[in-house]
Amino acid sequence: MLSIRRMVLLLVLAFVPVVVEAQAGPDPAWDITGTASLLAGHTAVSDDFGYQDDWFHVAQAGVLVGRHLTRRLKLEFEAAGTNSGTQFKQRLVTIPGAPNPYPVSSEDTTSVRSLAGAVIWQFRDNEWVHPFLQAGVSADFDRIISRTWEPFDYGNPLPGVAQLRMEEATYRRVRAVLGGGAKIYVSERAFVRTDGRFIVGRDRQHIVGRIGFGVDF
Repeated sequence: MLSIRRMVLLLVLAFVPVVVEAQAGPDPAWDITGTASLLAGHTAVSDDFGYQDDWFHVAQAGVLVGRHLTRRLKLEFEAAGTNSGTQFKQRLVTIPGAPNPYPVSSEDTTSVRSLAGAVIWQFRDNEWVHPFLQAGVSADFDRIISRTWEPFDYGNPLPGVAQLRMEEATYRRVRAVLGGGAKIYVSERAFVRTDGRFIVGRDRQHIVGRIGFGVDF
């Protein structure tokens, strides 16, 4: 049986060649990373609805391309897209002649496509591991499909009968991006990258957790 001290020593010795190899060679000019993410989107609550889900959750995939300006400063560009996330809403509608307000339920399905650019500052040289901060802008294309079930038709209440109305629109928004993370090398040119980002806009905010695998060249 190996003692804890010997196990730690073996792990350290196993990582030493990787560390040395990752720090060797000239500084890279570019890097490219494929990412998988979880995005939580927050929508401002509207006074028009008695009840509203203010969050939706989706999976996101993307590609990052970085251009190193110095050993610590980098420009980065991203293209990404999500699957669809759902939010439920309900409001009460007063119908003339009806004794009580009628509930009107709707479902919003949102998917996001984005093109983003950011400035990256890393706190160590391009070594085997380093943390970084990022700031930039994201051009987001929010595709929203709204499905509304209306329990009335042309102002005449029809209890128990739901009339479905569907609307689709794409909203273009420019939002600020703030975030930070770490880049961890597993060989001289290959690395694992993980980070978190806040994407802040006037009517919607996104929180994104990402992990990816990339290479320098």
